[in-house]
Amino acid sequence: MRILSLLLAFSLSLAAVAEDMNGVHVVPFGPTEGMPVDVHIPMVCGVQSHSVTRVGNVVKITLLDPGCVVTLPIPYIYTVRLPYRLSAGEYRVEVFLEDTDDVYGATEFVVRVRQSPVLEIHPFAIRTSVAGLRVRLKWITPPFSDFTIEVDGVPATDVVRTGDGTVWFTPPPRQRPGLATVTMRSGNAIAIADAALYYFDVPDRSVFERILFPVLFSADGANGSRWVSEGIVSNPREWFVENGNSIGPIGPCIAYPCGERIEPGEIVRLGHGFPRGATLLVPRPEAPALSFGLRVRDVSRQAEGLGTQIPVVRERDFTHGGGLTLLDVPLDPRYRVKLRIYAIEPVLATAGQMTLRDTVTRAVRLVRHFELREPTDHREPYYAEIDLPPGAANERVNVFLTMPLDSTAWAFATVTNNETQQVTIVTPNGSGLQPCDSCTVP
Repeated sequence: MRILSLLLAFSLSLAAVAEDMNGVHVVPFGPTEGMPVDVHIPMVCGVQSHSVTRVGNVVKITLLDPGCVVTLPIPYIYTVRLPYRLSAGEYRVEVFLEDTDDVYGATEFVVRVRQSPVLEIHPFAIRTSVAGLRVRLKWITPPFSDFTIEVDGVPATDVVRTGDGTVWFTPPPRQRPGLATVTMRSGNAIAIADAALYYFDVPDRSVFERILFPVLFSADGANGSRWVSEGIVSNPREWFVENGNSIGPIGPCIAYPCGERIEPGEIVRLGHGFPRGATLLVPRPEAPALSFGLRVRDVSRQAEGLGTQIPVVRERDFTHGGGLTLLDVPLDPRYRVKLRIYAIEPVLATAGQMTLRDTVTRAVRLVRHFELREPTDHREPYYAEIDLPPGAANERVNVFLTMPLDSTAWAFATVTNNETQQVTIVTPNGSGLQPCDSCTVP
């Protein structure tokens, strides 16, 4: 078994993942209470079965009778559906190989509570240092004039009740990250919201959704063009949003927050400096309410148009463990075509393949391998770009991307007219599978 453990450890070329050990992770990335949870375990050895045990909030998975083909190890994902519907809380999953005591892989994650029908509390995520963040609480039963608020038994400060019965308060600082319970006492009535707040130092993937802005840049282009991207974020709600990072305008920061916090009703314009894209980390309960926009335009010809809209990609728009297809992409030499490919953690491998097939004949036009580059900034995704070679006049292809193992990926192509600089965007939609050439209906 010692040899088997070493083979498993060295055969997988796994990128470092902050929350994960040996690439083990859970899907969905941000589970809520009662939701089915799958554990994805990267392997190169065949596993016959497994057992699952649980002690408190620690789940132990034992892989039974793993067997390896030493000559040709083939990485794959072994998936375990947890046999429990987890309640809100903080969990750790540990993976063991049969007859070994060493942990093969592990991951930690948070299961969020569904919104309480009694207390509505926003924002969900706050820094441990707090830094004066105000939290909004609305009780289905308006409180009496005499009431108190506690967070894990510690009184909140600066408690203010507004005319509509909404209560604002400043939660107490806390040394340790994690979930916290909010208790409201009004007369003889008590309302308790378990796991209603989450204190954080480092943003956890299970708590924060990754929102991809594919390009945030200002640069010179071909034929005298000057390209500028214009990103924007709107918080239309009545409460603050405490993001896990900032991709806003670059400038000196004296004291926190430095662009992470979005005020109620605020509209934020984003800066440049991310030609390979950037991911904004938004607390999952707040993310659906935020609005995003991104436009790219050639300011050297701004009298001719206001530019082209680029999709802002929420996590649900990524493909996980599948391929990507971009249909009807022109190779006409009057255009230049650039393909941009993105992946967000966990990234278990970086090698992928692009296949171009003629839209009419289905013939393979080109096969090219690509390598996702590791980000140089923690806000950037993994990234690859390919300039598609020009073809014949009016020639078009379908682009099929085979992504690395279990990737969470997205891609798009820009088609730019060489004369007018007008840009057309081609985005993926569907399974990513190539068509079956020998299909017959009996």
